[in-house]
Amino acid sequence: QMLCEPWQALILMRRDHAGLFAPGVLESLARVVRKDGEARSSSGRMILVADTGAASSSRLAEALRDRGYPVKVVSNSHTAACSILEDQLMAVVVDQELLPEDGFTILNQVTRMGRPVPVFMLASHPEPESITRAFMEGVTDFITKPFAPDVLVQKLVRAGLAPSPSRQPGE
Repeated sequence: QMLCEPWQALILMRRDHAGLFAPGVLESLARVVRKDGEARSSSGRMILVADTGAASSSRLAEALRDRGYPVKVVSNSHTAACSILEDQLMAVVVDQELLPEDGFTILNQVTRMGRPVPVFMLASHPEPESITRAFMEGVTDFITKPFAPDVLVQKLVRAGLAPSPSRQPGE
């Protein structure tokens, strides 16, 4: 089973193994390996929602979009990891129980990237040790499910992440 598309594998190669290639090799590959012939970098920043619960993530994404936030929803850790590498993210909302890797793996990947991207971790029945671990590993905030989408919106605003001025609520 392929974990990533070829263009996603290229991004992973750039991140983890760039030193193994002669100068220009990865750039040449990048010109050849494109999804649908298009460059994969996003034109704008978005919120990545990584949650295995399709219904809850869809409701959350809809609520965020209604308030003017651009959103990308993924349902597993492999797709989330690839999105962290390829997309310009304003924030990550990740379920602690994400599969096959858990939300801590995604949190650590964001932290290793060295970019200031707030991460909000969700959990249905968090243990106090998990909450403590999340904050020690750099999570911006921890939200217990179920929650009203406005709770996350207020946390985003408090983190300095207002909706994009070029988007109007409901777009």
